[in-house]
Amino acid sequence: SSWSREQQLIVHFDFFNSKFHSTIQSEWTQM
Repeated sequence: SSWSREQQLIVHFDFFNSKFHSTIQSEWTQM
């Protein structure tokens, strides 16, 4: 169970990371 919990965290972090990057890209495009 510990492994699946770690996997969930990694997937969640990856999703957040890509979302964060796309937001930054949009901000830069608007400037």
